[in-house]
Amino acid sequence: MSLHFESVRVIKICRRSPDAGEMGDPPMQYAPIPVFDALAARFPEFVAGRGHRIELTRHPADPALETLLRAAVELGLKLPANRAEWPVQVDITDYTAYSLEDIDAAPLVTCQRLDPFIGSVDFEAGSPCIGLHIRQDQWFKKCRNRQIGTMTGKRDLLAVRGAARKALESAGLRGLRLLPLPLQGGSDAWPDGIEPLHVVWSDRMLPEADLELYDNRYRIFRPADVDFKNLADECFPLNGYEQDPPPRYRALDPATFDVAITHERYWGKQECYHKVVYSQKARRVLEKLDGKLIYSPVFITPAEGG
Repeated sequence: MSLHFESVRVIKICRRSPDAGEMGDPPMQYAPIPVFDALAARFPEFVAGRGHRIELTRHPADPALETLLRAAVELGLKLPANRAEWPVQVDITDYTAYSLEDIDAAPLVTCQRLDPFIGSVDFEAGSPCIGLHIRQDQWFKKCRNRQIGTMTGKRDLLAVRGAARKALESAGLRGLRLLPLPLQGGSDAWPDGIEPLHVVWSDRMLPEADLELYDNRYRIFRPADVDFKNLADECFPLNGYEQDPPPRYRALDPATFDVAITHERYWGKQECYHKVVYSQKARRVLEKLDGKLIYSPVFITPAEGG
C-alpha cells in the first residue's frame, strides 16, 4: 500500500564512491562518477544529498521522468527490469494510490493507518500472538485511550480494545479472530488503567496469490514453490518497480468470508507478516470505528478459460 496520497514514481541515482570497491559495493551498484557528474550537470534541479544523489518524484505520467531515464541510458546506465534486480545503477520505485471508486469496486481490500499509532511492537519468535508483543514505551501510556489503530513497525496490522473490540465482535464478521497481544516479556497481565489490546486476525487463509515473489538473495519464484511456515529467506512481491503491490488472485470466491489472511508471508519470516484482507462488509464496520484508515483494493482476475 502506498504512503503517498497520489500515485508517484521516484527515481534515484546515487554517485558511486571512489572507495566503493574497498567498501564492498559490487561494480554495477550506483552510477560511475563521470556519468553521475554528467547527469548532475544536465539536471542540476534534481541533485540532492549534498550533491551525491539525483532524485526525482513526479506523477507517473510526468514527461520529466522519461527525460531523466532516457538521458541515464544514453550515458550508459542500465535500468533494472524489476524489484528483484540487484545491484542497481538506477533505483525506480512506483507508489500507487487508489481512488475511492477503485476501492468501492473491489470485492476485497487491505488497510493501514498512519500516525498516531496505538502502540509499538517487537517481533519475537514463539510469541503466542503471531510472533508479536507490545512494547511498554512512549506509546504505551500515551495511547491508552485509543481504541483502534496500527502499530509502529506493522502499520498494516490493526489492534483494538474497548468499544472497537466489542463492535467487531458483534458485527458477525466471518473468519474474524481477535488475538490477545502480550506485553514485552510475555506477560498477559496489563497494568491497571490500561486495557489490553487484541490484534485483528483471521482463522481463514486465502489460496496462493497470483503473483511472483523474490527473496533477499534476489531469486524469483511463485508462491507454490515456498514453504511459508519454515521460510529460509524473507519474501517480497515482485511487480515491476512497485513498492508494495496489492495481493492478486485468480478466480477467488470472496463471498465466503469477511476477514482472511494471505497464504504468503510478505517481508518477514514470522506469522505476523501474513496480510489481513477484508470484505466490503468488514470495511464498513472499520470505517465507523476509524475514518482515517487507508484502503487498497485486492484484485481478482478471471480463471483461464473462464
